[in-house]
Amino acid sequence: MSCYWDIYCKTCDECLVDCNVNHGEEDLLRVCLDVIPRLIRLAKLRPGLEVSLESLGVFSTCGNERFLRLGILIGHEDHVILPKNEYGAYVAECGESRKCPTCGGEVICRAKRGHPGDHELFNRYVSSKDRQR
Repeated sequence: MSCYWDIYCKTCDECLVDCNVNHGEEDLLRVCLDVIPRLIRLAKLRPGLEVSLESLGVFSTCGNERFLRLGILIGHEDHVILPKNEYGAYVAECGESRKCPTCGGEVICRAKRGHPGDHELFNRYVSSKDRQR
């Protein structure tokens, strides 16, 4: 089953690169943790520069964007930049979805992947409405 990933600012919940990498979260995570912090510093000097995702070791892009535009990184200094999948879960999050017993909307577990306990506690979930912001 396919699972597509994009590069997001978790702090702002904003998509930075709509790349739709199929099952490439490990490559995207490496880029987010190792490369993007360096590129943020470069972005201030060369905001118009575009870096190919392939040149960063990300090969399975299916989406609209195959380049990281450095200008988009300005303003995200000291923010958490992580891959986020098409279902709304960030990498290393559980991502289990359920229906909220109160409103009936979809909610996603934000606890760490493999966390102890069941999914009956809704305090670790975020609603689909909150994810769209």
